[in-house]
Amino acid sequence: AADREQFARVVNALNNLKDESRPAFVLLLGDMVNDEKSPAPWGAYQDVLKTLRYPVHWTPGNHDPRPETPARFSFVHEECLFLGLDSNLWRGGETDAAAQFAWLEEQLRARGKYRFVFVAQHHPLFLHEAGEKDDYFATPVVWRVKLLKLFEEARVTAVLAGHLHRNTSGWYRGVALLVTPSALNNFDGTPPGFRLVEVT
Repeated sequence: AADREQFARVVNALNNLKDESRPAFVLLLGDMVNDEKSPAPWGAYQDVLKTLRYPVHWTPGNHDPRPETPARFSFVHEECLFLGLDSNLWRGGETDAAAQFAWLEEQLRARGKYRFVFVAQHHPLFLHEAGEKDDYFATPVVWRVKLLKLFEEARVTAVLAGHLHRNTSGWYRGVALLVTPSALNNFDGTPPGFRLVEVT
């Protein structure tokens, strides 16, 4: 009940943004429920989400993978390409991860058509430095190396992630790395909320 009320507060705050502060759409970066096998949290989440007055694009987290829901997306808005990935695949089946990487490469072949490119996934690429060891909170090294090389070559503008339940930012060879705090609960005392990204 407390999580439902908090999510409703965040949705209400988004709905009440004024003028230039109103986003064109919302990206949800996973872990919208804690137990994907329980129907009650999904029902509460969907009830609140229906009240959000913006288009929504979703990438799954480690707590809410849904095989029946498309976990990748690609869309264009105002000369910007937005790509959503299922970062759970980087931590699991080799075949599914390879298929997703091939899809990502195909999407980025058209990089020259877009002014900016944004990639969204639940897990951050790394926590402190690109060469760090595997960690529960980051993308495994075997896929991290491939993704960072691809993102650098394709001049990806930014990679947007969640999972850490705190606010962080950094850079990797010209690629911005943004981790947004949770809308429900953060580990570092940061108030729950959302990140507004302005592209100019």
